[in-house]
Amino acid sequence: MRPKKKVAPKKRATRVRKVVVKKSIYSELAQVARVYHHTQQCRIELLKVVGKGRTPVFAREMIHVANVSEKDLYRRMHLALKEEEFWQHWLRDIKGIGPALGAALIGEIDISKAPHPSSLWAWWGVAPRNGRALPATQVSSYRKCRSDRIANQFLQHGTEPYVTHYNNYKQRKETTMVPICMACKGKGTFYGHECRNCGGSGGPAPWGMNGSHRDKAAKRYMLQRFLEDLWREWRQFEELPVAKNYAATYQPYNHPET
Repeated sequence: MRPKKKVAPKKRATRVRKVVVKKSIYSELAQVARVYHHTQQCRIELLKVVGKGRTPVFAREMIHVANVSEKDLYRRMHLALKEEEFWQHWLRDIKGIGPALGAALIGEIDISKAPHPSSLWAWWGVAPRNGRALPATQVSSYRKCRSDRIANQFLQHGTEPYVTHYNNYKQRKETTMVPICMACKGKGTFYGHECRNCGGSGGPAPWGMNGSHRDKAAKRYMLQRFLEDLWREWRQFEELPVAKNYAATYQPYNHPET
């Protein structure tokens, strides 16, 4: 018998991975705004700890460092926004929007990638899904915090027309009666106690779970109106196509204020 030829083992083809340098989706302005936000949160938490008892020396030093860093970051945002044309054109005139919120909005948003206002709502986390707000796990905690700050600033400074949008929407929800209470599902009791939303009757009751639910819904609606105005003004300023408002065109009876 002829001896079998030795066959060399086949070498596996090695894949050469291409190193792709991904460009950060956040601009330098957005990064400064985020660092400013986290520095501010750190300072607030330190002040909470300090107020509970004797203040250690290192805690006072950290609070001083946080204060200095916060002022320096605020100055950086203020100087950077002077070079942003849209800030000078429209955004700085909105009462309640300062350099911190302005840097967050301009730095986080790429208006060329938002062909419709709903695209901007979805990116910012205020677009409803199936008639309900997005769960907290699907919304950026940073943008949610900025949204809450913008809403509170508008209500505190009385920024028009957004405060009017808030009041009218909240009044509509308070006067809209649903046949079955949304809190107790018609049972009349909520966690073993009488339902405050319907008074224990199970329905009819005002829309929503409680007053806080209606307040959050009104704030979200107010933010949608603000982001829609921001989208329109920014797209026109950049000479980008501006689509027609779907709500005002096809559903004017559901959105009388748009």
